[in-house]
Amino acid sequence: MQIKTDRAKFAAIVKPISRVVDEALLNFDDDGMVVRVVDPAHVCMLTMNVPKAHFSGYTVLGREYIAVDLGKLQELVGVTAENATVSLETKDGQLVGSVGGTTRRMKLIPPESLNEPKIPSINVPEKASISLEDVKIALKASRSISDCVYVRTDPPDLVFEATGDADSVIHRIPEVGTKEKVKSLFPIDYLSNFIDAVPSDIEMTIHLGQDYPLSIEFLWGEGAKAVTGHFMLAPRIEND
Repeated sequence: MQIKTDRAKFAAIVKPISRVVDEALLNFDDDGMVVRVVDPAHVCMLTMNVPKAHFSGYTVLGREYIAVDLGKLQELVGVTAENATVSLETKDGQLVGSVGGTTRRMKLIPPESLNEPKIPSINVPEKASISLEDVKIALKASRSISDCVYVRTDPPDLVFEATGDADSVIHRIPEVGTKEKVKSLFPIDYLSNFIDAVPSDIEMTIHLGQDYPLSIEFLWGEGAKAVTGHFMLAPRIEND
């Protein structure tokens, strides 16, 4: 396996994955790279599809799996300027990474030590296309009130609501086309970890049901080069 891409593009791929897990199994084939991870507590899941066209160089022999320490990849891309090219190559049982004038040889993790999770398919009644900035504002407002946030629909709007012992806050995203009233409670830290890690040009569609997992379908980039995927977050079920 040998790939090349812009440093900033590669950092944008690694950062959201590293917010879910420390180590990941990267699946390469003729079409590109696929990553599927679930956090140790099984609260959130992430699937990311990076097409071959996203890379400036891409050589893979059939299907290849490599298991990597994401912290090491972040250290590699953090040593130099935004416009540098990142090159990764498997060689002699190691992952050799180069960026700018720096080359690092990294020990690979045995692929069999990491399980690739099965990402469930869920059908929920509501979805809405929303901006990254709206979600960031909603979470920032909610964080000082509670460690959890309700995401609910108030057709045709989408509403984020947090309630504390004395205070409460609501952030309303109007006219996003919701049709049915649903409501679920989610931990803010998990959602914030993902939202704070993704690129600013991301496009997101949120899928929501009554006490169902939250699913965020996302895309960044254009055309055949676009990175796509899903982030899924389990709800916090309230006790009666």
